[in-house]
Parts: sequence; C-alpha cells; structure tokens
Amino acid sequence: MQGQAAIYLRISEDRTGEATNVDVQRQECRRLAKELGLTVSREYVDNDVSATSGRVRPQFERLLSDAPPSIIAWHQDRLLRLTADLERVIALDVPIYTVSAGTLDLATPAGRAVARTIAAWSTYEGEQKVARQRAKNAHRVASGLPLSGNRPFGFELDRMTPRESEAERVRWAYAEVLAGASLGAVARSLTDQGVLTSRGREWSVQTLRQLLLRPSSAGILLRDGKPQPKSQITALVDPETFDAVGAILRDPGRRRGPGTRVRSAVLAGIARCAVCDEPMRSGANKQRGVTVQLYRCDRKGGGAHPQIRRHKLERAVETAMFEELTQRQGREVSRPDESMSALRAEREEILRRRSIAQQVIEEPGADVPAGLARIRELGEQADAVQARLDALIAADAESALLDTLAGMAGSWAAGREFYEDAVEEFALEWRRRPIDQRRALIRSALTITVQPASTGRPIVIERRERRSMELLDTAD
Repeated sequence: MQGQAAIYLRISEDRTGEATNVDVQRQECRRLAKELGLTVSREYVDNDVSATSGRVRPQFERLLSDAPPSIIAWHQDRLLRLTADLERVIALDVPIYTVSAGTLDLATPAGRAVARTIAAWSTYEGEQKVARQRAKNAHRVASGLPLSGNRPFGFELDRMTPRESEAERVRWAYAEVLAGASLGAVARSLTDQGVLTSRGREWSVQTLRQLLLRPSSAGILLRDGKPQPKSQITALVDPETFDAVGAILRDPGRRRGPGTRVRSAVLAGIARCAVCDEPMRSGANKQRGVTVQLYRCDRKGGGAHPQIRRHKLERAVETAMFEELTQRQGREVSRPDESMSALRAEREEILRRRSIAQQVIEEPGADVPAGLARIRELGEQADAVQARLDALIAADAESALLDTLAGMAGSWAAGREFYEDAVEEFALEWRRRPIDQRRALIRSALTITVQPASTGRPIVIERRERRSMELLDTAD
C-alpha cells in the first residue's frame, strides 16, 4: 500500500484572483508525489494570504490540526516563513518534501538547524519587503499619489484620473441626494440603468453610501485616515457638494434602512426642557387615531416635563431666524479659515479613539478611573471640533440665506400682511437647506427653551448675545 501525503499550496498575492500560481504549484507537487510513490490524500490551499503578514492562514492551521503522514510543498517558504511556524511543523514529526529544495530533514539536529536558518532568512526578506513597500507608499503619498488597489468607481486604474462615463454618474448621485432622494432610490436607479460597480456588481445602499462618503470623490488624498496637504486626485465634485452630502448621510436624525430619508426633526437635541435643562427629543403620539409629531422631554421627576407639537416649535424658530437674519442684512459674514472635510476627518478620528477607550475599560483589570477620564477628555475634544465645524456650516448657511433675504428686508415693515408673506417665502427656502446647515445656524444664533403649557408661555427663544424675544404659543 502506498504512503499518503497532503499537499500545501500558497500564494501571498493573487492580483488576478485566478490563482494561477497555485495551479502551477499543484501540478508540480502532484508530479513529485507520483515520483515518490505517494498518494495525495488532501490539498490545503491558502490563496492570497502572506505567511509573514500576521494574518491567520486557515488551511495551514487545518493542516497542522489534521497531522497528515507527510507533507509536500513547492518550497519551504510556501509552507512557512516564520520560525514560530517551523517549530510547530517540527512538532508534527513527519517527512516534508519540497519540489524546489528536496526533502526537508527535520529528524536530525543538522536538518533542523538548516530549516531554522532558511526560516530566519525568509522572515528577514519578508520584513525587508514590508519596509520597502512602506517607504514606497510614503513617497507616493508625499507626491500626492494614491496607493495602488482596486479601481474605484468613477476613476481609471491609476485611482486619480476620472473615467468620465462613470464620473458623470457619481455627480448625478450627489445631486440626487442633495435634492432629497433616498440612497435606496438612487441605487435602484443606477442598477435599472445597467450601471454596475467597478467590480461588476449591482448597487446597494451600503456601496452607494461608501461611494458618496469617500474623500477621493472630492479630490482628497487620505493617509492613516488624515487628509494630506498634496493630492493629484482629480475631484469629481466640489468640496461644498461633498461636505453637504456627507452631512446629510451622517446626520443622526436620518433614518436608515428601507425608505431611507432625512427626518425633519431639526430641533432634536437643540431645544431644551425648562424643567431639567435636558435636550428635547423627537417623538410621536396617537391622538384620536392620528399620529402627531412632537418634541418632548423624556426625563421623569422634578415636575411635569413639557412636550410640544413639532410644527409649532419649528414655525416659531423659522420666524425667529427670519428676524435674526433680516437684522444681519448688509453685514459681511465671517467664515473661519478652516477645511470642513479636514475637521470632519479630525472629529471622526477622535470618536474612533474614544470608542477604543470605551472598549479598553471593559477589559478585565482595566484602570477604569483613568479610562473614564480619557473618554471624557476625548468627548470634550470632539465637542470642540464640532463647534468649529458648526461655525463653518453656519457661515455657509447664513451666506446663502442672506442672499435669499435680499429685497425682503423692509417688506415686513409695510404691514403685517407683507411681513407674513416674507416669512413664508423665507421658510420655504429655509426648509430646502440641508438639515446640518439649519441646525448649525440655529445653534449659533438662538437658544430655545420649551416650558410646560401650564405656564402660558410654552416657547422662549433667546438670541445669543442679543435682546431676548418671547413667543407665545397660541396657534394650533
């Protein structure tokens, strides 16, 4: 009866996805098995997995677990490149045959010494390769060039030159989202038109979202999650469009899932409860079989906490913003000299670190007080960056709305009827602005407090650093 052998095959980088080199290894290993009079009992194949990357090689682990009578590989470095892996193979105490280097003698001290030397040099070569690749990547990024990888939709293989037939679709998708279309509707439209992703797949909400949020669409080159000062990527959309769509997609008030849309709860987290000073949330109640949208405080204790119909509070705030911006007519809008995309990236990095810190304190033996202090510190940093971001967003929104108000400024002084028409015209334009712009501008201009209805003065709106204005909530 012939002896049995398992074949181990590996290629560390399969650029084509066709595993061609693995097939070559297979043919040669089977030829060697035939020459040795061995029957191949099983093949173990790790395709596109490096032996020095630190990634687990599933089939290599299975091979060690199965412990076959003998092993055939193309070369020792196909089977192992790390000394730690060699020691595990030695522990199997089975013959190792290779196509290119003959029998690997692990039964004698001299043979094991040779194998360990080969493994040590293989480890060195792997580390040198990584070091060279890192230096090459650093040079590319410093030159403003993106790193190699799969071709992104909208770009050529160089990952920076637009493929115009696709770039046009990218711009269309941004415009659709800005106009209020859901990601699901845009994804379905692309698929219905026969437009596929760069990998030839149909569009999903997730892949479309990733496309619209990727910085390269705005010509931004990232390295380790941070925008680089130099980029040779040709932008598919302008920074304003990229930031506006990013704000819509990241807005916490946006519903995700089937029928994705942007909610109109613009004051959630901004309006505050007069009883406990906590931010109010959006909600809904059933009244006589009809769903009524509300802002309410969910805190208990300390008295009756208020709730108010959403349209009443928002209408009052729209009127207050009209009067506030009307008074600002003729003044130059001061816009901070900062990059919105850079601030967003900075804030996301802080939030990522805070998430890691939260995970760390859950580990056994963690220094919880120090961890909580770190979480608070990162939270304060994120709030500070958000404040700078709000200032930018508010300045952009203010400029656009002041343009809309041109010509309206004195119309309301002629009479109440003209005033109400002007407010209505302003409100229509106000509601067209992205929700993040409206929220940022409200935060920068007003404080909003909701009191229990029993006070007779449910809404109190104060202009920041300006005179106070109280609005009675008497209309339905």
